[in-house]
Amino acid sequence: MHEGYRASGSHSAKAADIQGDAQKIDEDSPIFGCACVFTGKLEKFTRAEAMQIVADLGGINQDGVTKTTRYLILGNNDYCASIKDGKSNKQKKAEKWALKGTGIEILPESVFYDMLGEELLRGH
Repeated sequence: MHEGYRASGSHSAKAADIQGDAQKIDEDSPIFGCACVFTGKLEKFTRAEAMQIVADLGGINQDGVTKTTRYLILGNNDYCASIKDGKSNKQKKAEKWALKGTGIEILPESVFYDMLGEELLRGH
């Protein structure tokens, strides 16, 4: 686990608990200065590790979708019996904001990692 992360457990990760590494901030990163939210079970990293990557690149972690959210990253929701129509409440909210023209992008986990680049992810 990264030293910037203070809580335990993958789903208990809260945005306020994640501190970025100022030496890793990349102003050229597509997520620099952008608010990111994760939903569902991630396949490649724990929620805390993924949030740490965002923070280290200069992105902003959010616990929930708002009009300022730029990216909603979709993990696997299959494990959750309470999810209807295969969409989390975060995804439904993001779709509503997208229809209002906020510029939010809803990305599958794999597309998010592709956007960041494999080279970058190896360090995490």
